[in-house]
Amino acid sequence: MDAFKFTVLFLIFVVSTGFARIETDHCITPELKPGRCVVLQDCQQIFDMANDLLTPMTIERLNFLIKSQCGFLGNNPKVCCPIVDEDNADTAENRF
Repeated sequence: MDAFKFTVLFLIFVVSTGFARIETDHCITPELKPGRCVVLQDCQQIFDMANDLLTPMTIERLNFLIKSQCGFLGNNPKVCCPIVDEDNADTAENRF
């Protein structure tokens, strides 16, 4: 098999198996703001919202938490954590 055919077959294999898949941690929050897809425990704002047992769970808050989910790392859920803008400290936690 010549080098060209081998290269083409190798590239087809890589693409079809996802071996060369590039994963990004960028995401868009439910509020349509830029965020990073991180393990829930690494996003203090959403972690606190999910674990707040003193505030009743509203349907709005539940929907926000569900829409924030962006994957898993093993069994750990990942959420789209808003990128903090120090000039605009308005957070979802303050609205739900």
